[in-house]
Amino acid sequence: MSKEPTYTSPSKARLADELSRLDKELISLLQKRSALLAEAQPQTAGKRPKDLDSDLEKTIWRVWESAISPAKRDTRLWRTLFTLVQELPPADTGLAEAVESSDKTQGFLLTPRAHMGDVAAQSPGSHDMACFNLALAVQSPSPFSLSGAVLNDHLVSLIKSLNQAGASLHWDDEGVHSRGPREQGFDGKIIYAGDSPLTLYLLLALALAEPGRCKFTGGTQLKLANLAPLIQLFPSLGTRLSQVIPGSSGIPARIEVSAVLPEEVRLPRDLPPLFACALALAAPSYPNGMTLSWEEDAPFADALAPVADLLTAWSLNAELSPTALSVSPGAPEPPENYRLPMDPRIGSWLLALPLVTGQKGKEQDAKAVIDGVWPRDLAPWSYLKNLLRAASLDVTPGADSAVSRFGTKADKGSLLLDSTAFPEYFPFTASLAAVLAMNGKRVRITPPSDTERGFAMELYERLGLTLTQEGESFTVVKSGQAPDTRKLTPWLSPGPAWTLAMALAAFRRPGMALANPGGVTELMPGFWTLYNALPEPPKGLGQSMGQARGSKKETSDDKPKPKGRRIRL
Repeated sequence: MSKEPTYTSPSKARLADELSRLDKELISLLQKRSALLAEAQPQTAGKRPKDLDSDLEKTIWRVWESAISPAKRDTRLWRTLFTLVQELPPADTGLAEAVESSDKTQGFLLTPRAHMGDVAAQSPGSHDMACFNLALAVQSPSPFSLSGAVLNDHLVSLIKSLNQAGASLHWDDEGVHSRGPREQGFDGKIIYAGDSPLTLYLLLALALAEPGRCKFTGGTQLKLANLAPLIQLFPSLGTRLSQVIPGSSGIPARIEVSAVLPEEVRLPRDLPPLFACALALAAPSYPNGMTLSWEEDAPFADALAPVADLLTAWSLNAELSPTALSVSPGAPEPPENYRLPMDPRIGSWLLALPLVTGQKGKEQDAKAVIDGVWPRDLAPWSYLKNLLRAASLDVTPGADSAVSRFGTKADKGSLLLDSTAFPEYFPFTASLAAVLAMNGKRVRITPPSDTERGFAMELYERLGLTLTQEGESFTVVKSGQAPDTRKLTPWLSPGPAWTLAMALAAFRRPGMALANPGGVTELMPGFWTLYNALPEPPKGLGQSMGQARGSKKETSDDKPKPKGRRIRL
């Protein structure tokens, strides 16, 4: 918070004091509990602690279960809380001290250089498209090499998980390489899927082609994931998916696969679009391929468009219509001279820099030249291009780079930055709106949920901004004098996308601090090196495989260490 609230009511002040005291006691007890759990979770040097013994975890959960009032029992909510408490890291010993004296916590200061002028940088390749390519590579009889991808923890988890399931993937400084087709390897395995829903979805979709049983485990985000739409869909795919722990919503989960697959499946509206992508990518390995169909206004056509293009590039027959995607069976053949498109989050962030880097008196002359492929007509790149255009930046894609510069002038009235179609890019939308508002523009945004609106308010409070509701949208307005950054406590960012949002806004409000800067490494391990080297960072930052992981030797049994971060419920 920017400052301590002043309570006019003595009862509210007394309540605040009592709750603060109880919370400090609760934090202390949670730390003691985490320390005890650490003793029950042996850890090998450099590796993630092993999962808690299942019998011990069940015993502890029964204590929670018996304490829940039968009349007001919400097992899912309590199970979520139990999972979060189980995942608290024992090493986070500074939490209680931070509560006692948070004004002494300096955090990671964001002090980007002001008015740096034109930007020339290189965007890393798209993480999702890198994963999509690897899902096809393990089905191909031919070797394949993929360059330009960032070897972040999620990609490492996917590589190791696929290797557990019979693939032959490895990486070096040049990229990720597949030696040939994956052997059947799901049956009887317990596979760690990391902490990425996409990794889990790709593993589940590939497993549908092999009869047998398999169990999946993973990190906190996957333990809290909602697998209900998949559980309801899987019987139509000849498979049973069930949670191992009663009352949980995510993993650990097991599947029992018949490998008797239909030629067509109807996708329910609430199915995650990323799982539809995974199903389409695994379809070439199914005996008859598969046709995915959906209602016309369901959110699948845009998500599957890049997948259909990629399947075609791999010499597979894929036909996309507004309400269906048909994929024929076959062995994928690697494309020649394939180039990953820009990562949409990092690429769009770099292309937005002219809004904040223009030299004094020449702000409107600023531009950014970003090396990489920016697809013209595919989502989400087309959406992000339109979003930047609404913010007065024109993006011109070329064969090897994209250029952004001021072009379209923002409306004199209220400017709407709508993120309804792609809610996952709301943090970027919120950062654009903040910059424009600090530049004197009147901007409206459309938060996809109260939670995301709350995150935006947290950031805006530090920028001297606030939100006022106007119908279904919210207007970003100045709230008065911005708070002194020296008196602000470091912000605990809700996730990598919000860290990027703060990093962009910091050009207009330098001196803010982050409590968890390492979270952005989920997207790009070398992001802060790039950030501090602007406007012309060395090419290839964050793309070198060796640079991303250091010199440590990795094996398929290693599991990425969980990072401290806020977890969305």
